[in-house]
Amino acid sequence: MSSFTTFMFTMLLKVLVGLSGTRKITLVFERLVMG
Repeated sequence: MSSFTTFMFTMLLKVLVGLSGTRKITLVFERLVMG
């Protein structure tokens, strides 16, 4: 289940990067990681 969730999350990130641009997604991702 966790591997499937990770796969879906990775695919979602790839789609978001393609749609919105890497810089914006990087900022959001850093915010999520940093908490």
